[in-house]
Amino acid sequence: TSIQLQESISSEVRILGWKFSTKTIRTRKKHETMSFLSMEDQSGTFEAVLFPAIWEQYAILCRGNGPFLLEGKVENEAGVAILVVSKMYLAGRLSELETRRNAIC
Repeated sequence: TSIQLQESISSEVRILGWKFSTKTIRTRKKHETMSFLSMEDQSGTFEAVLFPAIWEQYAILCRGNGPFLLEGKVENEAGVAILVVSKMYLAGRLSELETRRNAIC
């Protein structure tokens, strides 16, 4: 859950959540697009970042609000846990059993 992210710094996790806000920017050096997602689950909110290569893969998927199953590494950014996304799935396409089995956080 989002509450457990703070305890999972430097760990690879999977978390299920719904997107409620997106901020898309261009990087300064290469002018590539990346995105910050504000997400929520049953216990609170969390932030997820999709760097350019990952954003390119999942930009179309991000048009919806989810629910999404996100995989990635939790990093500490100024005392706040941020999920750096490596994979993203539309949870509605997974069976309910598979979603429960895979969601470890």
